Amino acid sequence: MDRTAEELERIQAIMGAADVPRSPVSPVLQHLTLNTGQISHVERDDFLPDEIDRFVPVIGMQGGAIPGMNGWFVDIMFPLDSAGLRKDGAAHFHFAGQSGLRPVFGFVCWREDVSEVTWKQMRQAYLSFQRPFRKIGLWHAVTSKRLPTPWLASWTVIADQQKAASFARAERALAWALVR
Repeated sequence: MDRTAEELERIQAIMGAADVPRSPVSPVLQHLTLNTGQISHVERDDFLPDEIDRFVPVIGMQGGAIPGMNGWFVDIMFPLDSAGLRKDGAAHFHFAGQSGLRPVFGFVCWREDVSEVTWKQMRQAYLSFQRPFRKIGLWHAVTSKRLPTPWLASWTVIADQQKAASFARAERALAWALVR
């Protein structure tokens, strides 16, 4: 039975800490789907470890086949510091099919010290899609107020709900693999 941290504290106060089994608190990733404005709170425990671990080699290569999604690929880009070296704490990605279709774009940030600049870059990238997204009815204005870290912000041009759900799950697993 899962218990909230508040429930565990109450039980510990009554019984004593030694009598209460402790489970690690799962961090929560805030996922903003920019097209809809929907924010999902995604726990790491929502995924099997293998779902996340399969993205580790893809991250190391900065792209490759999306695990479990035949014919789909991900490109991952990281910010660079002034010496041209990879800066830790944020990443940008897009999913692409063999036809060249790029239905998903996203930014992930897991460090507070780069969150503000990453949020600004994400907003600028998303705003560049405003005209075409308005034409096809996929535009939703995004706030300048950023989410707490870790966060994932993504946008998509997928109309099929089942396919969109598969992509969202892959985005979130990739984000958790980056956050580790």
